[in-house]
Amino acid sequence: RSTYLLTIDADIIPRGNMQLSKLVKCMNSNKADLVSGNQVPLPGMSLLGEFANYSFLVYQHAAKQFKNMNNAHLVQGSVMLLRGSFAKTAHIPPSLSNDGSFLYFLATKHKSKAFAFASDTDFLFRMVSTFHDWRSLGKRALVTHTQNVVDYF
Repeated sequence: RSTYLLTIDADIIPRGNMQLSKLVKCMNSNKADLVSGNQVPLPGMSLLGEFANYSFLVYQHAAKQFKNMNNAHLVQGSVMLLRGSFAKTAHIPPSLSNDGSFLYFLATKHKSKAFAFASDTDFLFRMVSTFHDWRSLGKRALVTHTQNVVDYF
């Protein structure tokens, strides 16, 4: 019955109190079914943390240049807003670790402008700081990722 479904990770902090409103505004003004927020890493707590930050920032910068910001690389599962009608029809296979890419391809399958990136938002998060954290994150993705997104499209 909801108009929107917001998914946001527990370690994500909106910068200021208008970020969620900006996500909704982006969705409505673009008539999108899926919106992703702009993530901003907090300063690294170690050398590895700084390397991780720069790696993420380079990746995100490249993704923002690709296809006029309409691409799966900008869908971060940790900050997503889904239109309620779209969310009701989206069934994510449990064998996928990358729900953001799956939702992007599902949304844009019949409607090319179904995704919008809310570039004017800022959602703060902390990248990994230790080698152990990095390995744990990688192992978690490998264990849950048993199928490729393209298998569904």
